[in-house]
Amino acid sequence: MKIAFFDELEKGQNILIAGAGGGFDVFCGLPLFFWLKKAGKTVHLANLTFTDLGFCEGERPVPSVMRVLASTGGSREYFPEMHLACLLAAPTVTGVERKHLVCIGFGVDTYHGLCHAQFLEHVAALIESGGYLGAWSLTREMEEFGLCQKACEFVAERMPRRSSIVNSSILSAVNGWFGDQHASKRTEGSELFINPLMAIYWAFQFDQVARRNLYLDRIHDTATYSQLSIAIETFRLRCRRPNRGKTSKLTRET
Repeated sequence: MKIAFFDELEKGQNILIAGAGGGFDVFCGLPLFFWLKKAGKTVHLANLTFTDLGFCEGERPVPSVMRVLASTGGSREYFPEMHLACLLAAPTVTGVERKHLVCIGFGVDTYHGLCHAQFLEHVAALIESGGYLGAWSLTREMEEFGLCQKACEFVAERMPRRSSIVNSSILSAVNGWFGDQHASKRTEGSELFINPLMAIYWAFQFDQVARRNLYLDRIHDTATYSQLSIAIETFRLRCRRPNRGKTSKLTRET
C-alpha cells in the first residue's frame, strides 16, 4: 500500500517546502526535505520570517523576499533561517507547479484555542471531497528524523533563549515522551500534553483546503504579519461554534 501524497511527489522534480506559519515552521518540513534530496529531487526551503529583515544584509530578488545563506548578515539571537542555512547552505527558488499542504504536531496548538474535534471534522470533509492525501508517522529509526533532530539541535544551541516549542514537542513525541514533559525551558509553567499523535504528518491538496477557508477574503490584502494575525483573530471572535458535534455548523455573529 502507498500513501497518495508520495505519488504526487513523484510527479515533481523541483519542490518547494515552505513554512506555513513562520518562525521555526519550515523545520517541520525537514524530514521531507532530507527524504526528497535523497530521492534525487531539487528541493528548496522558504519561510515567513519573524526576524526584522531591515537589519539584515542579503540578496533581495524582490523587496519582500531575501535569499538567506550562511553568510547572510543579521541578528544571531533570533534568525533560525540563517542558522539552518549554515547547516544546509539553502538555495533560492523560482516557482511551484503543484501545491500541497502538510501538517505535523497535532495537539501543539491547544494553547492557542485550536479545537481538535473541528480539525478532524474538516479532515473528514476533505476525505469526502478527495482533498486528503494520507497520513504517516515519523519514527526515531528513520534516517530523515535523525537528520531533522540534529538540525533542530544545531539551531537551538545557537539560539538557546528562542528554541522552537513546536519542534521540541514533535521531537519529544517521536522519542516516546508522553504527557506534561518539557524539553524547552520556554514552556516551563505551562501544561503540555506530549503524545504520539504529534508525530503524524497529514497531507492535503492545497487548493481544496483553501476553498474551505472562510477568512481568505479577509487576509487577501494584508501586507504584514500583524495585519494577518489581527484579521484572523477578528474572524475567530466574530464566529461561534460548538467544540463537538456530529453535525455542528459554523455560525457568525451579526
